[in-house]
Order: sequence, then structure tokens, then C-alpha cells
Amino acid sequence: MKELTYILGAGASYQSMPVVKTFAERFTDFQDYLTVLIEEIKLKDTSNKTDAIIRWGKELEIGIRTHQSFDTFFKKKFHLGKTTEIVNYKKIINLYFLWEHLHEIKIDSHEDLKGISFVKTTQIDKRYDALIASLLKPKAGKTELFCKVNFLSWNYDLNLLSSIKQYFNPLETYSELLQELQDKSRAEWLINDILSVVNMNGHFYSHLFDQKKDLEELDKELLLKEAVQAWARNLLELQTDATRIRFAWEGMSENPNNNLKHVELAVQKIKRSDAIVIIGYTFPLYNRLIDLQYINLPSLRKGVVYIQDPDANIITTRVREEFSLIDTYVTIKPITDCNSFYVPRNIVDIQNL
Repeated sequence: MKELTYILGAGASYQSMPVVKTFAERFTDFQDYLTVLIEEIKLKDTSNKTDAIIRWGKELEIGIRTHQSFDTFFKKKFHLGKTTEIVNYKKIINLYFLWEHLHEIKIDSHEDLKGISFVKTTQIDKRYDALIASLLKPKAGKTELFCKVNFLSWNYDLNLLSSIKQYFNPLETYSELLQELQDKSRAEWLINDILSVVNMNGHFYSHLFDQKKDLEELDKELLLKEAVQAWARNLLELQTDATRIRFAWEGMSENPNNNLKHVELAVQKIKRSDAIVIIGYTFPLYNRLIDLQYINLPSLRKGVVYIQDPDANIITTRVREEFSLIDTYVTIKPITDCNSFYVPRNIVDIQNL
């Protein structure tokens, strides 16, 4: 059976989540919302802790605005040994992603778009749903993929998980789904040994989703209040939620021999892949040590790597040079049309329908 691997970066979710250039502005909107929400809650017995949430959020907002990305800000704190700050900032980031996924879209006219750099067009990026649909054989009542599919995701959002769920496990709660998907090493989500997700940077999740089957069921105001109250009361669930976000360099620091399970999985999947599609991933420098382990000639089959991004031509040139990929061995094809995710036609085996 053929094997197809997608490498997903922030640009793969741009319809529902801000990219680096628009993240700071969006985070400020969240911080304003959070400040008003906490004022409304007014937890008398935990007022000092709710005040701390605002303080940590403001510090993170300043950090995001004064650094190239929030990843850079976290990496600086990592090198300075600010462990407590990192944990608290991750809690804020977790609240932010919760807010972003539940944020209502209210655009009534073009006037509403003036001065806005990020326009959220959907809560879950519809291109993910369309991708899963296009990878399934046309068999009524069945969810069979044309080939083995791997996702190496650098994103924190729920776009991929939510879209997979709606096709493979729509009647299960999120808690039941994750229990089924999680492999023993906790480095991979796996469905029937034919669909795999490796979260290279960890992922976003909230324990408040546990008993829900669909994000549409969620009450934004209620869930955000519950999340803030969970922090104010030091509930373990929020701590667990926050630490699901794992930056690449954290794992490398804890494993000096560099035997990271998710990296090993990425190498294995790239080696087996008949085609590789890289979507919205710009190969940032702080991920370079990991990227070099699976984007290299010994790992790549002789074939085609597709790079899908509005700046695909620029990224293609950079990848060739920085990863020393030889044109006669690996063909890299840029795709600048991002209206839908690319599916290489050679992975569809008509004889196997």
C-alpha cells in the first residue's frame, strides 16, 4: 500500500487561526476579552489568583509583541531557566486557544474588516474536512483511505483532530476518542494502523471538551469561565491541559541523546512515504535540529516533495539549499494555490477501490 505524509505548519490553519504576523493583534483581543470576563466573575475567595491571570496574560502579551513569535518568547524563558513562568504562560496560551476555537464570527459588512489584519472565516478550517473526505474511498457507510496517511503536525489547534473525529468517531466524546487514538508511547494518534498523527510540538486540548462530541455543542462564555475558575482553584486538569503544549527544544533538553519518540516516528514515516506534502510550514530556525533529522536524503525516497504555501517558491529555494536536497534525487514542486489542501494523484490506486 502506498503511503502519504503531510507536514503541517501554522499556515495550514490560517482560515481559523492567526499566523505569526497576525498573532500579536489577535492575542491582544483575547487579553481584552479575558480582562472583562474576570471582572464579571469576581471570585471573592480567589481574587488574588484571578488578578494573577490578568498579570500573566499582560506579561505574555508584551512578550509576544516584542518578539518575532510566542515560540521565540518561550525559548528565551527556557534558556533563562524560568520554569514557573513557562508553566503559567502555557496556561494563558491554553486559555487563548480555547477562546480562539470558540470565538464567534461576526462580520456584517466590509466596514467591519477595516484595520483588521486577521479575519477568522471559520471556527474549524474547512479545508481539513475536505482533505479527509478526498482521501476516503467512495464506499457508502465505510471510512477506508486510499492509502496510509501520516500527519506530522507542528500546530496546536483542533482543526485536524476535529475533522478526523467527524469521519471516524463522530458518536464518541473527545475523551473517548483520545483514549482510543493515543498509542502506548503517547507520541502518536493512530487509527487502524492506517492513519497516524504525530504532534511535533504537543497539542492544544481542554479537559472541558471531555464529555462533548462536537465543538458546536460548546458554550464559549461558560467554558471560558470554567477554565478561569479551574486556574483560580489550582485544579490539576488545567495544569495537565497546559503541559500538553510541548516545544521541540523542551524535549531535546530532557533527552540529550536525542532519542525522541515523536522524531523517530517522523523519520520512519518520511522514509516510507511515496509522496510528501508540506503545507504552511516555513521551517523556523528553532525547529531546525529536528527538521534536519527527517528532511534529508537518506530519509527521503527518490520522488516528489510538494510545498504548498502562498510563498511556496521562496520556501522551495530555501529548503533545497538549507537541507542540501539534490534536484536529480528529489523533485520539489511549489504549489501557491491554497484554496484546498493538495492530494497527489499518484496515491489514488483505482485498482484498489
